[in-house]
Amino acid sequence: MKMSTKSVIAAVAMAAIAVGGFTANSLAKGPTEADLSADIAKIDHQIAELDARCRQYGPGSVLKVQCDLERGVLGTTRAMLDQKRLSWLRGIALNYTVQGQSVKPLPADEIESLQSQMADLEAKLRVAEAKAASYGGLLGTMAHVEAQTQRVSIALLRQKQVMNQLGFSFPTLDLNQKSPEPPSIGKTVNDKDAL
Repeated sequence: MKMSTKSVIAAVAMAAIAVGGFTANSLAKGPTEADLSADIAKIDHQIAELDARCRQYGPGSVLKVQCDLERGVLGTTRAMLDQKRLSWLRGIALNYTVQGQSVKPLPADEIESLQSQMADLEAKLRVAEAKAASYGGLLGTMAHVEAQTQRVSIALLRQKQVMNQLGFSFPTLDLNQKSPEPPSIGKTVNDKDAL
């Protein structure tokens, strides 16, 4: 059986693409696809619990606003995880540069501090949930607000943890940097200079 030159070139190209894709995925740094899928499933579970819990709150209430805030944070975290998972599956290395500096992972002591803060907030959340279950009226409402505040704080810390794992970062602002002068207002121009 005789193969044409085009068929041989196509077969070699397909093999190179397959080997390249396998190599890119096998050399990819960071969490594995299984780790990312497990994190996504955990976030999806938290979102489902949040949606079920927050159905009882009316629009405009403090608790509904906090639920919406928590939903936004969890949704953003899920989107980041999903983007990383999709890039990993395709063998795309994601590198991020913020203000000319490569983003570096948090030092071990900051990671431990982050995990300690999350554990503390989870303990406070359990206490606030117990209060909310035992009180009614205004005291019960305040206990629900306290519990929801703890949930939002935990979601934000979880997002920070995920951002560290995936190498994302928020740019920092230099508060000492002088902002540019605004243009002067009311300068009279000739008609020919107006356009």
